[in-house]
This record gives sequence, C-alpha cells and structure tokens, in this order.
Amino acid sequence: MLRGYIEYEQRYLTMDKHWAQDVLRCRLCETPGPPMYCDICHIHLCKACVGEHLSDQSKEHKVLPFEKRGSTPKCPKHSTKLCELHCEQCDIPICTTCASSEKHNGHKFIDITKTMDNKKEIIQKDIEELEKCIYPKYQEIESIIPVQKSALNENSQKLTTEIDKHGQDFHKELNTIIKNMKSHVEEMDTKHLAVLDKQEDEIKHPISEITLTIAELKTLLDSKMLGVSLPTNPGMMNSEDCLLNSQCPYQVLPLRRSTKNSFINSLVLCQRHLSK
Repeated sequence: MLRGYIEYEQRYLTMDKHWAQDVLRCRLCETPGPPMYCDICHIHLCKACVGEHLSDQSKEHKVLPFEKRGSTPKCPKHSTKLCELHCEQCDIPICTTCASSEKHNGHKFIDITKTMDNKKEIIQKDIEELEKCIYPKYQEIESIIPVQKSALNENSQKLTTEIDKHGQDFHKELNTIIKNMKSHVEEMDTKHLAVLDKQEDEIKHPISEITLTIAELKTLLDSKMLGVSLPTNPGMMNSEDCLLNSQCPYQVLPLRRSTKNSFINSLVLCQRHLSK
C-alpha cells in the first residue's frame, strides 16, 4: 500500500513539473522559458519566433520583454489599438490613430515605454527617499513616543500625588474652620439661652402676681366694700381710709410703677386686712 502511494506521488510531481513547463513555453515552438510577450495577443514568445509572430498582418502586435508585459494599455477610443505613444501636451497615452487626429495636431509624442521608464525611475527615486530619509525619521519619532508616554505618566502621577496632598491640607483647614464656627455658634446659643432663661424667670413672677391681682380685683368688684364704710363694723375704717392711715401696713406697695396700679394693689391688700 505504501509503495503504491509513493508511485502515485512521483507520477503527480512529474505531471505538475511538465504542466509548469508547458505554461512557460513559447506558443509557436514550445521552447521553455520564453523571454518575450505579445501584449495584444497575450502569448509567450521566444526570440526566434518574434519575427514570425510579427509577420502576421491580420492584426496589430506589441512584443515586449516578459517583465514589461502589461505596460502598454489599450486605447479607450480604439479598442483594437494599443497606446504606444504618450502625448506630452495632453499627458495621456494614445495610439497611432489618435496621434494622427486633429485633436493632437502639432503635439509632441514619445514612446510609451520611455514614459513608463521615466515614471518608474521617478517612483524608484521616491522609494529610495522614503526608505533612506523619511522612513528612518518616522521610525526615530516612533521610538521616542514610548519614552514620552512614560515621562508623561510619571509626571501625571507626581501631579496627582501633589493634588491629593493639597486636597488633604485644604480639607483639614476647612474642617478646623467649620469646627471653630460650630463652637462659636454653640457658645452664642448658650449665652442667648441663659439670657432667655433669666427673662423667663423674671416674667413668670409678675405674671403670677398679675393673675392673683386680677382675681382679687374681680372679687373686690363684686363686694360692697369698694369706697364705702362697712355698716357691720362702724369702728372699722374703709379700705381708702385705711390706706390714708399712716399705720396701715399696706400704705406703700412696690408692685407697680404707676400710682394708680399701686393704689389698686394696696386697696386689694387692705381689703384682705379689713376683712379679717
């Protein structure tokens, strides 16, 4: 079985080799490795068969070295013609029929292959400039960028650390200010609360006295003793006479600044005394 596989592989390689040789054979004499190529007929030719191929007058031919095949484009206006010339004034490839037309009358023409060679030379110079001058410079710039990135990252970390440190200092200072302000507010609250407590204590006592006085005045208002002598006790002075007596213990009453109110309060107290 293995022997059969080996024989099959050998036959396959032999056929593949012959097929590759057939692809690169001259179309007329089958000479292997033909160096020429007809751009119009698209066939390979050896040098010996080029003359025979050109002798066919049934159509136009353009035989070139194999490496330059495809360099002669077809004319867009005349499909059976190749652009063998280049019009310098119009800067376009043209065929021989176009060159004889009025549109290109008086123009200068050069061989299309020469134009292609000139363009290849220009392209080659551009490639050399890119490879020797421009490309190395860009490579150098590219090699510097990672270093710049590293420096940027390091600098950013330093700045971030400094910002964090300043932020902590600012927070500490701000917290101290807030703490002092709160302490000041609490101190003010304590002082104001003490003042209000004192005022509350001072106002409660007069309110009690006023409430008692109002009640007694209402009692006095309903009694028959206001401004008259008591008939049940002719020897007893009325409240007003009592107040006029220097011996009355309620002659002076420091409850009110107003003389009228002081008199009323004294009258109430005096009534209490007389009613006993």
